[in-house]
Amino acid sequence: MDTPYTVEGVSVGMAAMDLVPVVLYGTGCHMVGKRLRNPLFTAGAVVSTASGAGKAAWKMIQATTGKNVFWLADQMHRVMPAGFAAMAAAPLVGSNRDAANALLRASASQPALGFFATGAAGMGLMGYWARALDPTKSRSNWIEQTTNVAAQAAFFAGVVSAVLASERAGAAE
Repeated sequence: MDTPYTVEGVSVGMAAMDLVPVVLYGTGCHMVGKRLRNPLFTAGAVVSTASGAGKAAWKMIQATTGKNVFWLADQMHRVMPAGFAAMAAAPLVGSNRDAANALLRASASQPALGFFATGAAGMGLMGYWARALDPTKSRSNWIEQTTNVAAQAAFFAGVVSAVLASERAGAAE
């Protein structure tokens, strides 16, 4: 849906739930960014996190004031992918190679890989919901947000698992 819309029955609780995945994602990015020490990764993480926060702010403004500042929701479809692209390009401009390699190895092993696979499946389901559900309906928002929280929680668990495993591997060397 490209035209400005509002969410029926939007509440502060619904808007607050919209922020949970943003916090999980941003915290996970911070954990990885601290280890990589890559400015492009950090910039991409900040941009994509801020984009998600903007969408959550849109819903909170609707819930608390009734106003529809739609550009806060609409920007997400352009800004968030730009942040993701910067994060994906980050290895091309240099990182702490040892930390990056350790994180990559830990991410490709269990349990991190299982968490990441679960998060990816949740994001796939989010894509399906985006096409199948009406974003103006409260029920649709609750379904999408519950899926997003679960997916981002799985990704976050994967990040925590990979970071801890990479730190253990570094300590063992």
